[in-house]
Amino acid sequence: MNTSSHILMGKFLSEYVETHYKIHLDRKSFLLGNVLPDYCPSFLIRPHYLKNNAVHVRHILRLLLSRHSSVCNDKRSSRLLGILCHFYADFFCYAHSDCFPGNLSEHIAYENRLHRYFTENMERLSSIRFMAQAAPAQGADGLYRQFETLHSGYLVSHLSFGNDLLYAMTACIDLIVLTSGRAAAEEGQAEPCRFDNLKAV
Repeated sequence: MNTSSHILMGKFLSEYVETHYKIHLDRKSFLLGNVLPDYCPSFLIRPHYLKNNAVHVRHILRLLLSRHSSVCNDKRSSRLLGILCHFYADFFCYAHSDCFPGNLSEHIAYENRLHRYFTENMERLSSIRFMAQAAPAQGADGLYRQFETLHSGYLVSHLSFGNDLLYAMTACIDLIVLTSGRAAAEEGQAEPCRFDNLKAV
């Protein structure tokens, strides 16, 4: 994703989890985290592909979970969540996958088209109800395995801009809800089958 998409994703996520899960993030810190990785020197030597950043992401997960869930809305925790959401969003972007055949200019062009799709379809995407998974018992390692399972499904799924965004949103909402210690799903709601409506977006 490009910077504009990361900002848009951060705004969507912070509003969604506050509305549906009553999770109050420090908005400025969370949005900063969503763009920060693209402005770190390590980005030049370690592009945001899953194989390059798996260890780093697991380290941030452990650091985040070492903090008490009641402080999930403080500046540091919100920034860490934003950083993780940045990586998750890139990992579910086709241009960041090993199977993307294009060069750098085609990578940038894909991200620009994805951003245009994102802005044009925000209302439809915002109408989707995302339900978090059940919390794993193994802490950071369990959370990461849940992410890996979701990512494996993404790799064999229908290729589209909507698919990129839906999987990224799902992964990030799971992350925020589960690290904040909230229930797996909204009260009184059964967990629906995921991605039945992919072709609609």
